[in-house]
Amino acid sequence: MNRFQIRTGVIDDLITLTDLYNYYIANTATTFDMKPYTVESRSVWFSQFTPTGRHQLLVVEEAGEVLGYACSAPYKVKQAYETSVEVSIYLKSNTQG
Repeated sequence: MNRFQIRTGVIDDLITLTDLYNYYIANTATTFDMKPYTVESRSVWFSQFTPTGRHQLLVVEEAGEVLGYACSAPYKVKQAYETSVEVSIYLKSNTQG
């Protein structure tokens, strides 16, 4: 039996996803962000995703705990890049294996 569930991200995940991303801002150089996000400012990021189509947000959870997320977002704003996406994956720091 699979212990993980992968589902579409919902607005109720935003606090957890913001905290998860902010960990990487504070502790790594991977995000290229310098200041942590607030939930309010991160809601702009969240609003770009849809349940279907090119730009989606998927969340992985185990026993109701969000362990991470993967998203596909616009690569660049120029029209020639319209069919390209940037894929990001972030996991809680204690998630391994």
